[in-house]
Amino acid sequence: FPGLMPVAALLCLVLASCKKNEITSSVSSQAGSQLTKATSMIGAMASETDLDISDALAEGSGSNDASCRTVTYIPSKDVYPHTKIVDYGSGCTNESGITRSGKKFVTVYADENTAPAGKVISVTTFSNYYVDGVSIGGNVKISVVSPATPGPLALRTVETKVVADASGNTTTYINTSNRKQVG
Repeated sequence: FPGLMPVAALLCLVLASCKKNEITSSVSSQAGSQLTKATSMIGAMASETDLDISDALAEGSGSNDASCRTVTYIPSKDVYPHTKIVDYGSGCTNESGITRSGKKFVTVYADENTAPAGKVISVTTFSNYYVDGVSIGGNVKISVVSPATPGPLALRTVETKVVADASGNTTTYINTSNRKQVG
């Protein structure tokens, strides 16, 4: 049997190598899947911050998907406080290829151009709201740091959102930013 020993050793080495490759492939696939999920969630949040601010401001035009979303003001956009409802229905894809669905409720307490420092001008909440299949909940609160008169207007945005993808992965997104009007 001395001639079989090298063959047996070679067979064990081949089997061990195959098993090692399967594990590496499985781990690599898992890491790729997690990266895809994380990228999807980050992309959804990145596309929303500027849109949330634009939707909350008195002169905000919203997004480049205005043709497929419905905006309603209750009681009227000239009365404070009022609620601005931005409804994307069952799905609305904009020129950039971002698909949104559901509703955003923006309670606007004051016009940012006349509000004093410290005033909360709006709070945005979400109802069954999705961006590219990623669910977004929580709220966005915008307040005046420095009033427009004498200027320049400076706003503080505090976002506290819960983001969940279709696989059930969730994360909490908390962001505070200051923005100053420059023109």
